[in-house]
Amino acid sequence: MRLFSGFTCNEKLMTNACFIELLKESVLKGIENVDMQQREEMINKAYTALDTALPILKASEYMQFYYTGNRTDFQKPYYLRRSMLIDLILGELFDRKGCFIDKITDLTWLILEESTWVIPAHNRNGLPLLYERDEASYIDLFSAATASLLALVYIFIKESIDKKDKQICIRLEEEIEERILIPFEKYAKNWWYVGYIEGHKINNWNPWIHSNILFTAAIFVKNHNRLVRLCDDMLLYTDNWLDTYGSEGGCDEGPSYWAAAGASYFDFLDLLYMMSQGKIDKFKDKLVYNIGDYIRKMHIFDKYFVNFADSGPKPGNLDTHLIYRYGKMTGNKSLIDFACMFDMPVRISCYHPYRSLLNIISFKDCFSAYKYTAKNQEIMEDIQVFIFRNKMHYFAIKGGHNRESHNHNDVGHFILYEKDKPVIIDTGSDTYSKKTFSDERYTLWNMQSSYHNLPDIAGFAQLAGSMYKAKNVIFDTNNRTVSLELKEAYPKEAGIISFIRKIEVKDEIIIVQDDISLDKQGYIEGHLMLLLEPVIDKDVVYVNDTKIEIKNIQTIEYEKISILNVIGLNTGVPERGEMAKAWDADFLFRVKTGIRSDKVCMKYIISRRD
Repeated sequence: MRLFSGFTCNEKLMTNACFIELLKESVLKGIENVDMQQREEMINKAYTALDTALPILKASEYMQFYYTGNRTDFQKPYYLRRSMLIDLILGELFDRKGCFIDKITDLTWLILEESTWVIPAHNRNGLPLLYERDEASYIDLFSAATASLLALVYIFIKESIDKKDKQICIRLEEEIEERILIPFEKYAKNWWYVGYIEGHKINNWNPWIHSNILFTAAIFVKNHNRLVRLCDDMLLYTDNWLDTYGSEGGCDEGPSYWAAAGASYFDFLDLLYMMSQGKIDKFKDKLVYNIGDYIRKMHIFDKYFVNFADSGPKPGNLDTHLIYRYGKMTGNKSLIDFACMFDMPVRISCYHPYRSLLNIISFKDCFSAYKYTAKNQEIMEDIQVFIFRNKMHYFAIKGGHNRESHNHNDVGHFILYEKDKPVIIDTGSDTYSKKTFSDERYTLWNMQSSYHNLPDIAGFAQLAGSMYKAKNVIFDTNNRTVSLELKEAYPKEAGIISFIRKIEVKDEIIIVQDDISLDKQGYIEGHLMLLLEPVIDKDVVYVNDTKIEIKNIQTIEYEKISILNVIGLNTGVPERGEMAKAWDADFLFRVKTGIRSDKVCMKYIISRRD
């Protein structure tokens, strides 16, 4: 679907000067209404940043990604500079004593002096370093976010900086022009995430980058005709992303990336709404509504969400204040109540500066009285995700294909929670390295179907590619069943005649049944990934208060898997990466069942432990 076909921003946008004035007035007025506790927290964070040494960016650490795959050592100080800067800006807005101006000036100057704002993992020139002597030729996620962050300096701190030397903000304008605005005008259609290059699947980069470039343009583009042209281009480009979505608004990248995808699209629409004083209003569109509602549907309990793809089980980037505003703008009462259910502090992000401003000034509204009750089932047929609750368990299963954004080979994979406790899990992603987004992605164990809740068949696991997919996906609302044909998720060499996985959800029991037929006898090895060490008694697996009875197997065992990481950390010493931190564990467990046959009906009967 395309939301802006034939649409133009002409005669709808405020001038640059009027928009800046409106934004400043709204933010400064909103800050006056922030309660004392929140105000003190913002000021304290600014003092912490004031006492923190200026981070150093090293060429040797930038080059590590090229030579070792490590992206962490450069990114830590790169991100720290930016998080310190936004904390100092907000601290100055609340404190208004001038204590933070010099440190803001220093950080701004350091960022302007950086050879590139593109992080090493996004460097496309094929060399260890990226240094573009004139205008940039590429804008990545964090160069766009950097520009948006510097826009806050320009709006709120420029007057104070100019008192000492006007050259800094003149330089700031020049860098924005050369690193962001001119490259975007000249080269954007050549960038994969814009959506015009055949064979490249666009993802969260599109709305995330465009939301930040739109904010940057709104602040720095003084020529009104140029601003309209830029905005019209962005309407086309974001429509390319929107056109990849089904009518139900499902995000195949998972909840962690919804914060960058669907939530960034909300930022984009919200900013257009403000720039046009409501003349550009797409919040009544059903698809926009559904994109927001996705995050509510994927919630399990407390901070846990369904974490298919690269998403983590407890996304640290979800923003309940944004979710609240999304619900309010789209008229989604359930989403508003869902957001209010979380007792979370306002989230400030240097990657989403405009969003952070709006979160602060809407903070007081967010924890009003609410009554939110999760539904017993949620269906997203566009991404083939099916969610159920019964008296004891939460269960989610996916179909789809193996070329989804941030894909794992996981067609037919499921997870199971015992109320608030993870039992059968999706391990999620780990600390990103050079391998993560390369031709070697599927050499990483956690990307493979063998380490999801799926069988190996005749020695074969699933393969990557859109042709490896679920077919004949049937959902029965009344009987609470799902059936998926998974034959085509595996290579032809596996010799699968038929592989149907059927789910049946009852009040106290969940049954997962795998009916597999092969063209000749082969070994079928089933897998269950567990957070906690199981107890196995014959063909029954016990975890917490959950009993998993496994029918029609010949062997059963489990293994302990270390999830301490060395890949991408460059320490040589195993330590907790993103996966181990997410699960607060050093080990996971994999149950392996086996049977040799040409035809099998393997059943997992999941119930309450006696």
